[in-house]
Amino acid sequence: MDSDKPRASYQTSTWVTRQLTLAVNCAIVGLACILLFLWHEFGAWTIGLGTFVGIPLLGVAVLLYIGAVITDLKTRNAL
Repeated sequence: MDSDKPRASYQTSTWVTRQLTLAVNCAIVGLACILLFLWHEFGAWTIGLGTFVGIPLLGVAVLLYIGAVITDLKTRNAL
C-alpha cells in the first residue's frame, strides 16, 4: 500500500555514529562503577567510584545520546 511513496535514504554521519558509540561506552563504564559500588555493599572505598565517577558518566552518556539524536533528526529535516 505505502510502497508507492518515494523514500529518501539518508546516510548516517560518522559524527553521530561516534557520538552514539561514546555514549554507549560511557554508560557501560558508569554502570560498572555503580555495580561495583553495590556489589561491595556500599563500602567506603567504592562510594567515590560509584557516586563521583559512575553517576556523572551516566549523565554524560545521556547527554551524548540526546545530542546524537538531535543531530540526526536535524540531518533528516525532522526538526
